Amino acid sequence: MRIVKLFFLVLLSTPMCIPAGVTSATTIKGSVLDASTKAPIIGAAVAIPALRKGAATGAEGRFSIQNVPQGHYSLTVSALGYASATKTVEVLGDSIDVNVALAPSDLQLPTVTVTAGPQPTDVLTSTQSVSVLEGRALEESRGQTIMQSLENLPSVSILSTGAAIGKPVVRGLSSQRVLVVDDGIRQEGQQWGDEHAPEIDAFDAEKIEVIRGPGSVLYGSDALGGVVHIVKPEVGGRAEPYFNGALRGDLFSNNKQGAGGIMLSGGVRNFGFRGALSGRSSGNTMTPAGELFNTGSEEINGSGMVGYESDEGFADVGYTHFGTKAEFHEDPAGDPLATPYQKIIHDKVHLHAGYTLPFARFEAIGGYQENWRREFEEKDAADPVLNLKLKTTSVDVKAHHNAIGALFGTAGLSLLHQQNQTLAEEHLIAPATSDNVAAFLYEEFHASPQWTLSGAGRYDSRVLDVDEDVDLGVAAQERRYHAFTGSFGISFRPVDPFAVTASVARGWRAPTEFELFANGVHEGTASYEIGNSTLEPEFSFNADVSFRYASPSMISELTLFNNRIGDYIYDAPTGDVDTAGADPSGFPIFHISQANATLRGIELSIQYQASSHVIISAAGDFMTATNDATDNPLPRIPASKIILGAKLLAEDLGFLERPYLDLKMRGVNSQTEVDPLEEKTAGYTLFDVGIGGEIRLGMNKATLDLAARNIFDRAYSNHLNRLKAFSLDPGRNIIAHLSIPFSLL
Repeated sequence: MRIVKLFFLVLLSTPMCIPAGVTSATTIKGSVLDASTKAPIIGAAVAIPALRKGAATGAEGRFSIQNVPQGHYSLTVSALGYASATKTVEVLGDSIDVNVALAPSDLQLPTVTVTAGPQPTDVLTSTQSVSVLEGRALEESRGQTIMQSLENLPSVSILSTGAAIGKPVVRGLSSQRVLVVDDGIRQEGQQWGDEHAPEIDAFDAEKIEVIRGPGSVLYGSDALGGVVHIVKPEVGGRAEPYFNGALRGDLFSNNKQGAGGIMLSGGVRNFGFRGALSGRSSGNTMTPAGELFNTGSEEINGSGMVGYESDEGFADVGYTHFGTKAEFHEDPAGDPLATPYQKIIHDKVHLHAGYTLPFARFEAIGGYQENWRREFEEKDAADPVLNLKLKTTSVDVKAHHNAIGALFGTAGLSLLHQQNQTLAEEHLIAPATSDNVAAFLYEEFHASPQWTLSGAGRYDSRVLDVDEDVDLGVAAQERRYHAFTGSFGISFRPVDPFAVTASVARGWRAPTEFELFANGVHEGTASYEIGNSTLEPEFSFNADVSFRYASPSMISELTLFNNRIGDYIYDAPTGDVDTAGADPSGFPIFHISQANATLRGIELSIQYQASSHVIISAAGDFMTATNDATDNPLPRIPASKIILGAKLLAEDLGFLERPYLDLKMRGVNSQTEVDPLEEKTAGYTLFDVGIGGEIRLGMNKATLDLAARNIFDRAYSNHLNRLKAFSLDPGRNIIAHLSIPFSLL
């Protein structure tokens, strides 16, 4: 209730700051031409993402976006078969003419990032390292979980527990140190567990952005390693009524998984809506050594959203439901017929609104999430051994002020309230509630067309109220945490299209209830976890330097980073086994510990269009992670990798338009730099092949993608596979993706 009162107090107080004598909104107009032929490009999409405004070019390549309020914006221009472009525009009251020439290219050059800053920012000059996956690239890479789409990005890995569970690992950090944001709202679902993956439908993403490095200034605690943002389609009306949809289907041969979904969207004038329903079901995973018993899964998801847009602002309200059942394969040496599994339900309601005043643009997003996690010891168990319910209410308010000379930026307020309940007879963590209040200021200074400086500061205050838990030996208590975080970045563009960026950032993370007070068997990880009530918050200091090049024929980035984390929290294997439980073989005991740590590395990505028919790509990373107290490597650090690819493009083949053949080699180094009690893994090389294209269906185009992963059925163990001690990773997998759009109006 305190959060709601403060939310409305902020909203009601903002109009009192309106200055007199401001000018009215204006029009941005112009043309989009082919850079080679100077011919107009028809149907190019021109957009101002910050305002959710846009237009398409007409017969002469002309466009017009009306009623644009004063401000500093990124204008994006994209068209099929051309390299996208971003223009920075300053709206001061007079009409603006913007002429853009697009160069022919088949590279998917991202235009802006909505995650690296408080408002959309040009990717090339963002002071943080950014990867954006969208459009056809996202469709082609879609996996069995939302995070599997990211595994070919540099410094991004997947911590897996079977095919149904995948958690993002960014620069060696995961769980509470990588923040997953679902359409602007922090995804909160007991992410402290290795097998607790983000509860987001793999179909439900229009774009995925990965920000490497601390994001604590904008997003608060838990973003020491980076941010993964799932961006969903917007809703909005049009002058003429419309009603569109799409049917999507996926098939995976390895575990006989089938997935399907239907998406609908429509609107008229100022109103719009979007809805989706999907499901998936799979059997046991197959490895080159045979079938993994008890690894099937089921999933049912749905979402709906309605929205209103006008020249002054917008408002959206939406609901999403994620429900899954996933089985866990346990060590056959203990009980080869064990059938543990988990059931998860995640429901979320959110409201997103924006309103533009003459001197600033205000934005507010609020959400309520309820995550219900139950873990069962065996197939027919009547009661779960772990039963947790997490309720989260969040409110974020931002004010994006107009440019003051060459300075523009954002002030924000964030409120978060959580209640964590333990409902099973056996307790792993104590019931608790927490409240977090934070304020931040982010400013950018455009010193010249070549130089951009950014700086930000944030203050967080968190209160953790823990209830008494006799079973765990935890007394009722209150913990208070305070943190100042900040960042500073420089972007230098000596010549287009080359940029050099550098940044330093301080991030933080408060210890969780699990890390502080856990004391019991965690069925999902088949381990006995013991917390540490003396833990202090983690603080990191990260430095990045990036070299970027983005032209119609080549996109590349080289980044070096050093991230030092004070009081790094980790679960250390003790070498002992708990034999008091029901499993006669016992569970290994882990004790939560703390020490300073240093993570440093290098990451590289290149896409080069060698000709109109050939695109060559390479991506790779190398990093080290050290426990500074012991000089030992940190546990569960991904092995270095290199990914080489060649994509062959052809002319239309009958009914198949824009066909392609994609060849990829993934080489992963052995991981021998491990914690003394952690298992080493050997290196391996995998080969993938994919083909696909588009099929015209009237005014729409269906997309078809076929792929074979690990085509030679190579036996290997990924170092981040939690089952690697007694199981291989999946073998050959034949995959089919089909998307069929349709229009009813």
